[in-house]
Amino acid sequence: LSHEQVVTKLNSLLNDSKQAPAKEEVTTLKSVLDRLTKGAHKYTEAISSIISSADIPVRIVDSIDSKDGTQIHGQYNSTTNEILLSKDASIETAIHEGVHAATFNKILGYYSGAKTNVTVKAAITRIEKLLATAEARLNTLSESERESVQNMLDTLAQYSEDTPQDKASRLNEFMAWGLAN
Repeated sequence: LSHEQVVTKLNSLLNDSKQAPAKEEVTTLKSVLDRLTKGAHKYTEAISSIISSADIPVRIVDSIDSKDGTQIHGQYNSTTNEILLSKDASIETAIHEGVHAATFNKILGYYSGAKTNVTVKAAITRIEKLLATAEARLNTLSESERESVQNMLDTLAQYSEDTPQDKASRLNEFMAWGLAN
């Protein structure tokens, strides 16, 4: 299926689920992704199967307010290890938040100096290089590509402190954008 067909299918699934009165639903990431990826593109199914193995709790709610008060469709809380998804969240949002849930604590551990296995260290180093390349090549992209990458970089800019938390948040956000958006 094309991206547009996945979005259409997702909206159809979400609209069907909106028929019942809106109540907060507590489920798992695996359950949400299984429901949303039926018949989706193989890439979407593959990413979903990887991140759903983390078996993260998910609460589906009417709406979510960001720190600045704007409405958002999803949010991962690393303290409670829980994902919040709005009832109108897309598969893109579910996967984006799932990437955070499945990877954030390993990245934070790395930047905090925790013992990290060689494979994770190597992966983080490669992703850091990929981020640096994306930043360096911004001006070589087409206008639409540049706009998309700039939106991502603007989001990453909020994590500018030289702390383990901000370093992990910055790299993890880049990973989530790269794999889901």
